[in-house]
Amino acid sequence: MDSTLQAQFQRLELALSTLVDSIASYNPSPQAAVDLVAADDELSRGLDQLATHQANHARILALRAEADALEAQFKSSVSVLAGLRRELFETPATTFPDSSRLVPFEELLQYAKNISEYTIPPSYRERIPEFDSKVAKDKEGEEEKEKDSNLSIAPVVEILKDTADGEPELEPPKEISAEEAGWLKDLQDRQYSWYPWPVNDKIRKGSLMQIQRLRDMGTD
Repeated sequence: MDSTLQAQFQRLELALSTLVDSIASYNPSPQAAVDLVAADDELSRGLDQLATHQANHARILALRAEADALEAQFKSSVSVLAGLRRELFETPATTFPDSSRLVPFEELLQYAKNISEYTIPPSYRERIPEFDSKVAKDKEGEEEKEKDSNLSIAPVVEILKDTADGEPELEPPKEISAEEAGWLKDLQDRQYSWYPWPVNDKIRKGSLMQIQRLRDMGTD
């Protein structure tokens, strides 16, 4: 590319020198002017070609850098895959004994359905949505009136409420929600003990206990 541009510059310089000499000798040559214009056009095309060449060179450098980055990423991915493959082969396989009994998923779903009553307390009730906005606004207005009327009354001394055992009522833990605190308060008011699991007698009457009893007897 450098030699091509050098030849074009020399041709332009020669055409310009010829035209200047013809003008200086008071015998201007039209052909020298035509040669100068042709040399200038050729040099312009050469400069455009040089710009294209430089852009292509920059593109090639960018592609080389991208190829190097992709190659490094590929090597890293292959290394990670090789490490994972080695870990998989080194992981001991789980072997089930011949006497093991497979549990169908229908039975698991049925068991989950049976224990669903122990996931929430019996005092739980779904909140009824208020579809009528007018009713909600009226309710809010009544609450505001009650608050205003309560503010006009003298302060009332707070008295601890005694439970059935005569002990003061304990505050609910801070980490539970207001809805869950309502459930616990309802259980306490009803003096109903609730646990998130069935009692031992009911567990012993369940299907899993029968399966365990059969396994203890050697029947699988």
